[in-house]
Amino acid sequence: MTSTHLKKLRLLVILLFTISMGQAQILDPVEWHFSKEKVSENTFDLHLTATMDPGWYIYGMDLAPGGPIPTSIRFDQNQGYTLVGELSAPPAEVKFDPNFNMDITMYGGSVRFTQRVRVLSESPVQVTGEL
Repeated sequence: MTSTHLKKLRLLVILLFTISMGQAQILDPVEWHFSKEKVSENTFDLHLTATMDPGWYIYGMDLAPGGPIPTSIRFDQNQGYTLVGELSAPPAEVKFDPNFNMDITMYGGSVRFTQRVRVLSESPVQVTGEL
């Protein structure tokens, strides 16, 4: 093999490695932050904030059948606290999605969901759940 062939082969190997590395990266276009705000002695607002990369969205929470899986937030039951009211969210944007051939509610940029909880325990309470 000539040195020109070796250079081409080396370039091809580097190019293939670079392409495979690019394809192996996991996209993580949504970042979640969690915080709490004291409302009264035993009551707190839990804030769940999603920040999406430009061009990315999360689906709304109330979608029509036949569409994508909606965003869902569930809190685990615990004797140390109780949920007060429903989870609140700002109005979602409605966009036509050609993949589902329907209008779909979605959030882009940043969105904050809020759930009020009342602490029933004297000791610290950990609120857990699932997005």
